[in-house]
Formats: sequence, C-alpha cells, structure tokens
Amino acid sequence: MHTLFEEFAVPFVIHGDKALEKVKRPTTLAGSHLDIVPTLINLAAPSGFVYHAFGRDLLDPSQTQVGFGCNTVMGPDFILRIHDPARVEDLHGQPVTGVDGASLARHYRELHALGWWRAMKGSQWPAATSSASEKK
Repeated sequence: MHTLFEEFAVPFVIHGDKALEKVKRPTTLAGSHLDIVPTLINLAAPSGFVYHAFGRDLLDPSQTQVGFGCNTVMGPDFILRIHDPARVEDLHGQPVTGVDGASLARHYRELHALGWWRAMKGSQWPAATSSASEKK
C-alpha cells in the first residue's frame, strides 16, 4: 500500500544554470498546479506586473506553503484527502496531529466553487446587495 504522498505528489522542477540565481527560496515548499503559472510569471515578468490567479508564487517565502490538488491538500510536512480530512499523514505515511483538515477541506471546496463560477460566468461577479441595516 502506498502513502498519500506516494500516490499524489508530483515534482515541480525548474532547471537552468541561472534560472533561480537571484531567488531566495523558502526552506520548505508545497504547492499545486494552481501555483505553477504565478510562479513562472513572477520569474519572467517585470517587477510590478499585475495578473490574476487562484494560485500563488511557490518561491515567495511570505506565502503559506500549502497546495490544493486533485482531492488532496498538501503542506510541506503533511497530506490529506478531501473526502477523509480526519486522515492526515506525514510524507512517510504516519498519522499527523495538529492540522485542521476540516478547514483545509473547506478552503479546497471554496477554490473549486470559484473555479466553477469563473468557468460558467466568466469575469462577471454577482452584484453586491445591501444589508438589512443599510435599508431604511
């Protein structure tokens, strides 16, 4: 039987003599396919370049190191399945405590909802509605 890490982890390799020469990398990394484009944009685009993405730059040490993959959430030292968020393993298949699997699973579903909205509705966001306290 394979560990969750062995089943779901996919390496992301950036290769080149000077590809990451001036980049200060985080000591631990975790991410997903959502993070590949923002990472490549930040490596290639001019400083201050504006873009929109659901993911984040994997090489930005100020960002939370977590990846939302195919029915999984992975951190630098844990992985969990969305359909069983109480089962959290380290990268060697041992149980982990102290990870809020339910919260991570909820964030995973929120990302999928945003992705669905974007695919179905494009850039149209719902109009803001007035709260009851604003109505007179």
